[in-house]
Amino acid sequence: MGEQKVWTKNYSILTSSNMLYSSGFYMLMPTIPLFIVALGGTEAQVGLVATAFSVASILMRFFINIVLRKADKTRTFLVGMLLTVFIIAMYMLADSVGSVTVLRILQGFGFGIVSTLCAATVADILPKSRKAEGIGYFGLGTILAAAVCPALGLYILSAYGFQTMFLVAAVFPLLAFIDGLFFKPPRGERNTTAVETRPFQVEMPCALLEEETGEQEEILPDIQPAAKETAGLREPESKLAFVINRIFDQRLALQAGLLILLGIGRSADMNFISLFATEQKIAFLSWYYIVQTAASFALRSFIGKLTDRKGYCWSIIPGSCAMLASLFILSVTHSSALLILAGLCSGLAFGAILPTMQTWMFNSVESKKSRLASATYYNFYDIGIGAGAVLLGYMVEISGFFLMFRVAALFVVLYLVIYMGYILKQRRAESSHTGNER
Repeated sequence: MGEQKVWTKNYSILTSSNMLYSSGFYMLMPTIPLFIVALGGTEAQVGLVATAFSVASILMRFFINIVLRKADKTRTFLVGMLLTVFIIAMYMLADSVGSVTVLRILQGFGFGIVSTLCAATVADILPKSRKAEGIGYFGLGTILAAAVCPALGLYILSAYGFQTMFLVAAVFPLLAFIDGLFFKPPRGERNTTAVETRPFQVEMPCALLEEETGEQEEILPDIQPAAKETAGLREPESKLAFVINRIFDQRLALQAGLLILLGIGRSADMNFISLFATEQKIAFLSWYYIVQTAASFALRSFIGKLTDRKGYCWSIIPGSCAMLASLFILSVTHSSALLILAGLCSGLAFGAILPTMQTWMFNSVESKKSRLASATYYNFYDIGIGAGAVLLGYMVEISGFFLMFRVAALFVVLYLVIYMGYILKQRRAESSHTGNER
């Protein structure tokens, strides 16, 4: 059998739609902080608004996994795209920090829907043997948007003002919505899973497995407990267990904790780089985003294949070191050259780490839990970004940008130490197992 394809029609549609949606998001990333300051806000308020966006995204993902877990993924993320179009257009009417905060919360709801379900749908249609590669390519659209759109947003802002910039930003999710209408879910492949009892095996829809459990138990009353577990026939869940199982899987606990630390470090440049460059009177801020994204784009073109063949550590450890280098350079930056060098290191870091973390989480659970894995990835990364926005925003007001970047680097050090500890523990266990077999 030949190698399974990654670049199918559906995959290409989702990748391009995600790129267009991300374009609107990245246009606002450097310009919303400037808009808040223009309305009379402070650096701490910039951090609080960023946190409000993250919290809204997180709450929406929890809602998806508890209430909308059986909703059609495609229709739901298309609704999220339309919501984003209207919310971005509403920024043109905002006249206070409070109104911007409300709109960022609403935009966070839309972002929570689209980011979770679009990535989960991609994971569903990718062959497992090439999942890291496919997720890496999927992220290239986001990387391309991150390269062009922050600079585009800053250019339109300087040339035409906030109103025009918001209008252009709203066009991108509208185009994403139109593109997404052409996606055709492979229902037969996506919604079936194997049910095994030792004497036989049948194919049933995932939704029916969850809904028909009690009925199956009546049909097979004498089945043994072990066979019940194999067949997926479990005892009814309590309400608390139902909620917990829909919002978190303990197999993702390590990755979730690491993502919080990573998000705090990422928050330093994601939320404050434009304010930092303005305060230091550093020119060519747009080149920071261009170089950052070019580096990430180039790395993602092959990092997925490397991860599939060699393992996660080949991406995560070098990526963490690059992120530390970026934050250290920012902590001593007074020139455009150093700012661009920091952007290069940051691009290499996130080109390596983010798709690898996402693949690691998808591969840690069954394919029917891809929506939960996707939500957990974005939720805990956003928790880190939100916590970092508040913590680092207050640090900027108290001690300035340079110390803030160094504090952010400490969280990346902790991320790397915990991951290295996990790798060493895993290798000791493998060595012990090999020794026992001998």
